Amino acid sequence: MGKLPEYTAPYDIPKVGGKNNVGVIDIGSNNVRLGVYDADAKNAVSLLYLEGKKCRLGQNLAQTGHLHPNGVTALMDYVPYLYYKARLMRCNSIVAVATAALRNASDGGAVLQQLHELSPLRIHIISGEEEARLSALGATYGFDNPSGVVADLGGGSMDIAGVQDGDIYGMTSIPMGALSLGKYASLKNIKKMVKPLYADAFEVHPLTADTNGEKSLYVVGGILRALVAQYIIDMDMRYAYASRETYKNAVHGYQVPAQNMMVLLNDIIKEKRKLSSLHAVEEDRAPYIIPSAYMLKRLIRTLGITTVIGANSGLRDGVFLDFIGGGVMQESVRWT
Repeated sequence: MGKLPEYTAPYDIPKVGGKNNVGVIDIGSNNVRLGVYDADAKNAVSLLYLEGKKCRLGQNLAQTGHLHPNGVTALMDYVPYLYYKARLMRCNSIVAVATAALRNASDGGAVLQQLHELSPLRIHIISGEEEARLSALGATYGFDNPSGVVADLGGGSMDIAGVQDGDIYGMTSIPMGALSLGKYASLKNIKKMVKPLYADAFEVHPLTADTNGEKSLYVVGGILRALVAQYIIDMDMRYAYASRETYKNAVHGYQVPAQNMMVLLNDIIKEKRKLSSLHAVEEDRAPYIIPSAYMLKRLIRTLGITTVIGANSGLRDGVFLDFIGGGVMQESVRWT
């Protein structure tokens, strides 16, 4: 094992409940996060603690084919820190998954090997289809017999699955996300890249979960949730003066007619709205809002979506649920 990073002591270790905690580390294209869950909670996903950092591993990945050097440097320090912090927070098991950036980058395998030398943690690079399944599992937990489509737009991919009365099917992954498109990509280039990817994805995996002619789209990922939050603010400007947490909480389960969402998306894409007027979009996400809006618009149009529904849960929750349910995530557990 290589030399461990040095950290400031003592750790700031939050006191959390639960004697049977599970840590989930999610290495995404944009963020790296640790969620600590209570595995003994009855009939609920009990998230005890959440911490994260923007490493931006996948920045400009579509153009370079490589992980961003600054992101790799941050990753080497942060992932071992999260592992040891999870252990100190009484996590009896830790599940670590990596998504599109490590999956698609030409140097992903080498970076993964470096990470394995820094701690006992074993990281599972999940496929796009598996990411879609786990995101759908987490996003629809708590909804009553959900039917429709789940889309999780991350930094490096958009992962999509159908849901019919709670059963997940037709998983597919589009290997292009908000961050991988790059903040300087023109809309013309974005359209050129995205259109054929959508056509190929849904020719192989047609998603047909309609309910009485209605098709719902559950949206996951910070930037898609921000678009739902922006619609909420536009409908009720009181939210514009509320805390960010207030309208984030309002997103879960909020239903937006697709035709209304398309108006907002077109205004953003055609730059009729100044970025400063999008109160729900954090400043560091602003450069990626146009490609994200375009990807959501194409998805709504391609699948014939009638209603867009916000979902505050997602991949990490799905990984936890799969783990406690004895699913494939059992294979990537490091017992402590």
